[in-house]
Amino acid sequence: MILDRDKRFIFVHNPRTGGTSIVAALRKYHDDKVEFPIPDAYTQMTHSHPGHVPIVAVPRVLRDKYNYRFTCVRNPYARTYSYYTNLIRAGHIKPTISFSLFVTAIENQNTLGHAVRSRLPHALYTISQRFWTTGVDEVIRMEDLQSLKNWKELMDKCGIKEEIDRPHENQTFVIPPGLREHSHEPYARNYRTVYTDYMRSQIATVFKEDIETYGYEF
Repeated sequence: MILDRDKRFIFVHNPRTGGTSIVAALRKYHDDKVEFPIPDAYTQMTHSHPGHVPIVAVPRVLRDKYNYRFTCVRNPYARTYSYYTNLIRAGHIKPTISFSLFVTAIENQNTLGHAVRSRLPHALYTISQRFWTTGVDEVIRMEDLQSLKNWKELMDKCGIKEEIDRPHENQTFVIPPGLREHSHEPYARNYRTVYTDYMRSQIATVFKEDIETYGYEF
């Protein structure tokens, strides 16, 4: 989460939506002096670091001081694969767990061992749960920020007049079969190559509301 030091904006970092790029771009505007207790319930629900908290975790008396509050969403097909590769690179799951099995686990919310089971909710934050989008002024499709025009419009809403480059971090890599655990060697980023028609239908079912609301396609 980024809270602008001049009380201009709050960016809610929705996991696996490319938010790390925005955090990197706006980090110098973050007010490190702003502190507030994060209820344990939120850190347990996100299974992540305190930077990943919804805006409802910020005390109302504090968040009402900010003029613009936004978060981002991402194509569920790309987001799911990004999450899968992130878990492999972090060593939380092994490459022997196929992406197909991972998608099935998300669809059924079943068990692939404690490491995966404890993190499945992180991948299932659909807008139907309103976890990340509740309380913000605007929800932006991360893909739309690839447009320089849209990026500049966002900076203007944040009250930032200087030129800010939009970096891209935590890129999704296609991991070939047999790739050793913890490898960071980059591969092609086209997530479409790893989906079968059936896997596409599984994601379409799980993230139906997200896809329809934000107009996403495979």
